[in-house]
Order: sequence, then structure tokens, then C-alpha cells
Amino acid sequence: MFYANQKSPVIKGLASPGFQGHDMRKVAEIHKKVCSHPELIDSFIAENPFKFNQEELDIVNSWKNCIEGEFFILSHSKEHTIFLSPEKEPKDYGVLGLSEPLQI
Repeated sequence: MFYANQKSPVIKGLASPGFQGHDMRKVAEIHKKVCSHPELIDSFIAENPFKFNQEELDIVNSWKNCIEGEFFILSHSKEHTIFLSPEKEPKDYGVLGLSEPLQI
């Protein structure tokens, strides 16, 4: 997301990948941009500005399969958070924090 913001700034002057202290609506806007423009992911992988190893690049590439929508939080534990889609035939998803646990 930091890379996407560098390519098309939403948060002006963002100097490092951390988003703590920034307007979460703007962070969400960057997230939407990444999900709706998979070419940003391809570009990041091709440039590899942070010198990620192949496993890390594969994780970034998997973001092209992101699932967007509204969800209900069903449960939260140290291991994962369970999200449930509000569809007629709901699906549930176990979500992990990549670098730190999700805080609810």
C-alpha cells in the first residue's frame, strides 16, 4: 500500500510504510486502489523496491485475489478473526494479521 501511495499519492508526504496516525479513510482509499488496480501489484513485484524474497513476493501476488465487501465479525481470538458475509448463502473467512495480530 505504501508503494501504491507513492505511485498515486492519497496521503501526501508519507515517508515510510507505516500508516499509524493517518486518517483511516485515506488508508482505506489506498487499499481500494490496490484491490481495483492489480497492475499496481504486478508493478511492485517487477520493481521489488523492498528486495522481498520469492515467498514474500508470492504473498503480495496473492493480494490480486482479495475479497472485498461488508462482513460481520463472528469471533476473534489470538489465532484469527472469523468474518461472515451477509449474503443469502453466507461464507466465513478466517483472517490473520500478517505482521501483527488484528486488534478489535
